[in-house]
Amino acid sequence: MKHHGSVPTLLMALSVFLLGMPAPILAGEEVRLSPLPNPDAGERYRPQVAWNSQHREYLTVWHNTWPGGERDVYARRVDHRGQLRSWFAVTVGATDRFQPDVAYNPADNQYLVVWTLDVAGDGSRYEIWGKIILWNAPGTNTEFVIGNVVGKSSSNPHVVWDSHMSQYMVCWDEVGEASDVAESIGCRAVHRSGVPLSYSTVTNVDMPHQSDLTFIPGSAGRYVVVWRGLGSQPGAPQWDIYGQIIDWSVFPIGSRVPITDPYPNIVDTRNPTVACDNAELPQARCHVLWEDLGSSNWDIAGREFAAFDLSATSPAYLLLWPIPINHNNTAPEIVYSGTRDYFVIFYQQTEGAPGNLYETIRGLRWRELSYVGHSFVVQDAVFWNHEEPAAAAGDDDVFVVYAGDDGFTRHIYGRTALTIFWGDFEIGNTSRWSATAP
Repeated sequence: MKHHGSVPTLLMALSVFLLGMPAPILAGEEVRLSPLPNPDAGERYRPQVAWNSQHREYLTVWHNTWPGGERDVYARRVDHRGQLRSWFAVTVGATDRFQPDVAYNPADNQYLVVWTLDVAGDGSRYEIWGKIILWNAPGTNTEFVIGNVVGKSSSNPHVVWDSHMSQYMVCWDEVGEASDVAESIGCRAVHRSGVPLSYSTVTNVDMPHQSDLTFIPGSAGRYVVVWRGLGSQPGAPQWDIYGQIIDWSVFPIGSRVPITDPYPNIVDTRNPTVACDNAELPQARCHVLWEDLGSSNWDIAGREFAAFDLSATSPAYLLLWPIPINHNNTAPEIVYSGTRDYFVIFYQQTEGAPGNLYETIRGLRWRELSYVGHSFVVQDAVFWNHEEPAAAAGDDDVFVVYAGDDGFTRHIYGRTALTIFWGDFEIGNTSRWSATAP
């Protein structure tokens, strides 16, 4: 939030002049996280972010794609106010490293960063690799392999920290090397020191892919894994969303749960994401969101489940924005703020007139099956497109990161999303929220 000519701004400028210190970034102001190389070349993709509770800062990771097509992974520290800290390379090399994710371990004040590695450099086989890094620098720890199943190519990794078992859990998609078809979702526990532990296949039916996972904070080492798989509706094949609870050893708890399968009017679904609150079992609840294709538009749908067994505790709900044809809501991201006790949802919205469409990042708040406040704009597309939102909840705010593409250069940006938009949460129109899927 900028206060042009205000007293706080003038005092801040005076203190900078007198003390020679850099002016802090005001809460809610957009900051560019990816540094400007010399020359300014390359594109940045897939930002992910984690909250460091000890130092009250965020770490954002992304991958660079350079003009020659090479890809590697970088990171940037940002404090809880949005003040930029150091940036550094996480992993670089002769072969591509991309699709990073990150989780913070407060017990050791470290992160685990995971990514997809092009093993031979020719796209014939991909593996999941990782590295334990210090809270403020890449450190000297050795990179290690996490997912390298014989006969399968692995990609799209996600990682969470398990505060109960003091370990990480990593899950990813697996494609058959011979068939080049989605075959399974694999998960592996990783010791806090970076030693890979037990591995198991979570599912190997219905061509599963586009997986995501979350830790259930109120559990004794349990996680929810969600993915997209071929549905069982009669007639034409349809993609649906499924979920499975696993324990700390990647052992399944209960059976696979159909998230969207009971709803025959859904044309297609994709890109699920999941988050759980921090209540104790069996009271804990999780929300699964996904992209839902209606007659002509993609929108964001969701459903609430009990974290204990993934039994549904609500019908599906849908964001019914009256958007014109060819306009879509996609790329859902959901995080839970324990301090505020609500979920915050971010998504990417296509706007503009046909032939001149652009992407914006929007958000909204959700608590106890109630839509509170109206959709708010995180970043519009006045100058360029904004895509791929990801977020992490801090002590008193949520930091959202995204890619900004002006058609020439693609950078990673971020901002604290709640402080500046707090008024939008407390007022607004709830009529655009439906209780059930169409």
